[in-house]
Amino acid sequence: MPYYFVDTGFDMVKYIHNYRALGIKMLFSYAYKDVFDPCFQLMDKDDIIVDSGAFTIASSSNKELNIQGYMDFLHKHQERYTNAFNFDVIGNPEATYDNQKFLEEQGFDVIPVFHLGSQYKYLRQYINEGYKYISLGGMVRKPTKIKDTFLRKCFSIGVKDQIKFHGLGLNHKYCEKYPLYSIDNSNHTTVFRFAHVKVGKGKVQLKGYSRKNKGDFFKPVKIQVNYNLKAYQDIIRRKRFMYNKYFQDEQIVNEIIGDVNQ
Repeated sequence: MPYYFVDTGFDMVKYIHNYRALGIKMLFSYAYKDVFDPCFQLMDKDDIIVDSGAFTIASSSNKELNIQGYMDFLHKHQERYTNAFNFDVIGNPEATYDNQKFLEEQGFDVIPVFHLGSQYKYLRQYINEGYKYISLGGMVRKPTKIKDTFLRKCFSIGVKDQIKFHGLGLNHKYCEKYPLYSIDNSNHTTVFRFAHVKVGKGKVQLKGYSRKNKGDFFKPVKIQVNYNLKAYQDIIRRKRFMYNKYFQDEQIVNEIIGDVNQ
């Protein structure tokens, strides 16, 4: 389940079959529910994880994007996804924790979310209550130094219990330094936004592509996705000892390695 690709393009249903053909996993965001509603049937259940889209919701005036709407969204597609994250509230760890408990009371098994900037007592609380899979958020657009400080602290707290951490919006390169169990990002969508493919430290500018027609971009997107996935796979293979040392469980490591060795 490690690497989820994120795309919120408003013509998703037109080209999601291309993503499926690539055999990748995807994060579907409730914040873009109108985009993703018709897409659930077009992907395999094991390839979908659902997010509340807290960052988008926090900056939106759409009152329909609330916890009740999120529950309706999860219930509607309950047979079409494997995991979902809590309805987190950026900047309010208490409300985020309350939402975690409320969703569980309503029968939803959701992954806790802990944000950069929150007091670490909340992370310890989740761990003390027995949560083994926790997502780390609030890192998008933050400086590398700040993200590194946050991740080091989280892993120092989680190591005793071998907590599985998910990096929300985190570049796969961070798996070089931290034994992240899973990540998600939208890095490949730079092909749409800037009409270039990033390979290594360089980039290849695309000529003759129109940003108005994403269908034109399937070939370069395929190149970018495959490059990102291969780079991620190579990191996990090289850092297998780090993962083994953290989890102290070959079976857990194989859950991650197994996907990348297919």
